Amino acid sequence: NKVPVVVFASTNHVTGFYEQEGIYTTPEMPIRPDSMYGVSKAFGEALGRFYYDEYGISSYCLRIANYPDTEEVNSSYPPGENRWLSARDVSELTACCIEAPRPQFGIIYGVSLGADKKWDLANAKELVGWEPQDRGAPSP
Repeated sequence: NKVPVVVFASTNHVTGFYEQEGIYTTPEMPIRPDSMYGVSKAFGEALGRFYYDEYGISSYCLRIANYPDTEEVNSSYPPGENRWLSARDVSELTACCIEAPRPQFGIIYGVSLGADKKWDLANAKELVGWEPQDRGAPSP
C-alpha cells in the first residue's frame, strides 16, 4: 500500500440539522445532513472509514466550517458566531493529520476560535495534536 493517509475535506453540513436545532455537536454523533451536499460528504466519510477498516489507511475527515477571508466572515455573521476556518488553521490541521504517528480513522471539526461553540474540537488534539490558533468572528 503506497497511500499512507487520506485527508478528506468534509463539511459541517454532514451534521447540519443539529446546528439548525441549536445542538452542540460532537464527531461521534450520528450524521444528520442538512442538504444533498452534506449527504455527498457523508458518503465520503463512509469511504474513509472503509479505507481504514479494509486497508489500514489512516483516514481523517475534516468537517470544515466556512473558509472565506476574515473580512467576509466579520461582515456575514453577527459578532461571536464562529463558523470560520483560517488558512493557517486548515493548513496546520491538514499537516497534523498527515504527520500523525499511528494509523487511525478520525472525524475532526475544522473551525478557528470564536465565542459561539457549535462543534466539539477536543478530539483534534487527542487524535492528531491540533488546536486552532486563529480567531474568526470577534467575541460579542
